Amino acid sequence: MADQLPGWTDGQARAQVLEFVRSVTEPGALFVPIPERVAVFGTDGTLWCEKPMPPQADFLLRRWAEMARAHPVLAKKQPWRAVTEGDHKWLAQMLSHVPELARGVAEAYAGITAGAFERAVRAFSTPPATRCSACPIPGWPTGRCVS
Repeated sequence: MADQLPGWTDGQARAQVLEFVRSVTEPGALFVPIPERVAVFGTDGTLWCEKPMPPQADFLLRRWAEMARAHPVLAKKQPWRAVTEGDHKWLAQMLSHVPELARGVAEAYAGITAGAFERAVRAFSTPPATRCSACPIPGWPTGRCVS
């Protein structure tokens, strides 16, 4: 695998990614059959998940759910309504709802301090004790890996 990731600088991240790929593609304890392999790496060597949704979308949906719980009037308008009602169809058609989504993003972080945002990101990034109890959105998986 010496010719793999030629644009990457030699270092710990590159070595760990190459070792991970070797361990799941060659026979052994961690081998994963080809049909079960899905991995996308970011430019820093970390795994980047996009299914069931990108982490940024999961973070934002959780913020909207939190806002709707704190201010129930929000649950009557989009995008908060889609989140509180678990309306996957509305959210999946996001390109048809750009004005509502833009308003939702702007309102989700209006006035938030850097410290409050950092705390929210750290809380989001800390795996929950169980996947289901952490999900504030009806019928949605957490979108976060707990392993």
